[in-house]
Amino acid sequence: MHERHMASTRVLGHSMARGIAAAATRDDHGNTAAQHGKGGTGSDTKASGQTLVADGSRLAWQRPDLAVVLVNPQIPQNCGNIARTCAATKVALHLVGPLGFELNDTKLKRAGLDYWDWVDVKVHTDIESFLRFYSGLQGEKSLVAFSKFGDKHYAAEGLYNQANGTRCFLMFGAETTGLPDIAHDAATDVVKIPMHNFEHVRSLNLATSVGIGLFEALRQKDGADFLPEISHTV
Repeated sequence: MHERHMASTRVLGHSMARGIAAAATRDDHGNTAAQHGKGGTGSDTKASGQTLVADGSRLAWQRPDLAVVLVNPQIPQNCGNIARTCAATKVALHLVGPLGFELNDTKLKRAGLDYWDWVDVKVHTDIESFLRFYSGLQGEKSLVAFSKFGDKHYAAEGLYNQANGTRCFLMFGAETTGLPDIAHDAATDVVKIPMHNFEHVRSLNLATSVGIGLFEALRQKDGADFLPEISHTV
């Protein structure tokens, strides 16, 4: 999957009543993530790569060893569905612009239902800004790019758990163009989800691909016997 995007960080969904965009912080130009939308970029802020959560509630329970990165996502329904998956797995979501939709898009909010309050979302203006954020992270980390040009199977054993405590970012490109070359070059590994009918099917749906990759990463990190107890508090 190919394309690029971030700088300022915003957290979505302090309340669905305000809408997703209302929770977005502003960049140095006074623009919110929602105002960038449709290919807008904006510029880096001093808070680049920093999660701005008023009460820290999302950070209190999200797992620190996994994150999903969407580079230049174009379809709001896909993004909303992926956000719901991230909420269910306690995994942070990075949106790398330019985005193909506004963050206050009704379709985006509808697909994510009322789960936006449970997702730690960071918005990066472009791929260069995200890569600067990633490079500045301390400790063991890996950046796994999902692409039809991958040279490794997405479920290769040990791929997501190369060392104890490794923080693994799963990076996916735009629905139409995939990941840009700069993302391929920066990746620790470039992996492929195999398809058996390339003749008639160009690609898998983005939300489906994220689900496949994320749950394989969870299997490798947590083990196949890990079954969390159902919580009745959400």
